Amino acid sequence: MGNNFQIKWKSSSKLWLILSVVFSIVLLIPLGSIFLSIFETVGDGWNEIFDGLMQTYLLNTVILASGVSLCTLLFAVLPAWLIANYRFPFSKSLKWMMVLPLSIPTYIIAFLYGDIFSFGGEFYLLAEHLFGLGIKEIYFDIFKIYYLIPILSSVLYPYIYLTCLDSFENNNRTFIESAELMGKSRSTIFRRIAIPLSRPAIVSGLFLVNMELLNDYGAMDFFGIQTFTTGIFRTWFGLNDLGTALRLALILFSISFIFIYVERVFRRQAKYYEEGNHANLTKNRKGFFGSILAMVVCFIPVLIGFIFPIAKLVYNAITTYHSVDFFAYIVAMMNTVFLAVAAGSVIVIVSLSLIYGDRTGKFGWVSKLISLSTIGYAIPGAIIAVSMLFFLSGLKASFGIFGFGTLIVLIYAYNIRFMATAYSPIKSTTDKQGMNSYDTSRLLGNGNFKTFWKVELPIIQPAILTAMLVAVVEILKELPLTLILRPFNYETLSTIAYQYAKNEMVKDASIYSLSIVAISILPIIFFVKSKKEQ
Repeated sequence: MGNNFQIKWKSSSKLWLILSVVFSIVLLIPLGSIFLSIFETVGDGWNEIFDGLMQTYLLNTVILASGVSLCTLLFAVLPAWLIANYRFPFSKSLKWMMVLPLSIPTYIIAFLYGDIFSFGGEFYLLAEHLFGLGIKEIYFDIFKIYYLIPILSSVLYPYIYLTCLDSFENNNRTFIESAELMGKSRSTIFRRIAIPLSRPAIVSGLFLVNMELLNDYGAMDFFGIQTFTTGIFRTWFGLNDLGTALRLALILFSISFIFIYVERVFRRQAKYYEEGNHANLTKNRKGFFGSILAMVVCFIPVLIGFIFPIAKLVYNAITTYHSVDFFAYIVAMMNTVFLAVAAGSVIVIVSLSLIYGDRTGKFGWVSKLISLSTIGYAIPGAIIAVSMLFFLSGLKASFGIFGFGTLIVLIYAYNIRFMATAYSPIKSTTDKQGMNSYDTSRLLGNGNFKTFWKVELPIIQPAILTAMLVAVVEILKELPLTLILRPFNYETLSTIAYQYAKNEMVKDASIYSLSIVAISILPIIFFVKSKKEQ
């Protein structure tokens, strides 16, 4: 019996290991193929871009990254500190309301504020009605890069807010408590202790902000800002020049890698000393004027990033519902839900295979390969899309296999892009759980798959649900990848909203945009509920 058990255990372990290695390689091949684009012939579009537009792409990328980073820090860090350390009216509600702007994609917020401040928009109508100001007196062109910076920051700051809030509430409390015992004020502690100690958390949040920024296409295209992502779309859709699109994607990949490297360096520097007292810090009560100021500081980002946009979306949806093609809307909704659920399910299944192959295999090179295969979330969707096009063109040339314009290819690309969204929460749960269940199951003579099905799966079900929700919402909001790789005439909520906005019909896009936001808010509610229970 002992020999039979060892054979059964080893065979099931090998199967997990084989699956994890195969899936990792399959996820990495298209990304790896992009480096072969160096040898790909390019058309005249590359010379045109290199001579005339490359400097513009680089300059706009630097301006956007610098401006949005600074603006998101202003929106996120001080409110996180106030909420973590002080008591004032509505502080508990504002703590979770600050996260809500994450439900609004960057391209939707750009459409909305572009419409509000466009010629004849609500801003000018309100100014004329309340103050008697004519449009010519106060008109300004909203479609400039420096106006786009605060607009994008209003929905991207929660990435920094969440990392800072966690750092201020849970990490480095020993240092903060020691400083208070020495008579230091909270403002001094904030400047001289909390900010330096939270620097790795801030950089992690900034990393996510800039990855979302590099990935954006809809907002940049709507505002007419030329970046590497818009250049990739222009060369592929406008010039049908895959070689030039691949060169641009390789440059954008290099920029993304710089952000990845910086984030990893700061993460390695993160050292938290949590021995001793783990009780929550006592929150000081703000006085009347202090409470008013704290509420204003925390409420402004929520107002700009969520309340105003949602009010605008609801108003537009109510005023335009009679002109909505509900058949097209239902078809787009069904396409979106099917695509998101199908891709999300595959992502969860593959992530489970990666995690359990690593857990049972225990090979260092396998762990590194698996970790590398989940890097897609840090790579803009346009890069993954053109790498898939190059990979598919190679398959067609070598084996006659052609998969472009199919849902299978799109789901494949979604797996590359969003594998980390499912892998991270599930792996976090399994790491906390440890290997006790496996060791116990081995003593009882059970194999890996039986242990997984009977013991592990019931325990990690909440993590799987979280992973599924996050993956579905990310797929729902993704625009560049969907626009490039979708089947012909296959419309989703995001693609129709983009097409309406591109045709200057922002109000008609509202019901589609509102549906995206309504579904996207579900994991945020789930996250808030789980945090409150903790």
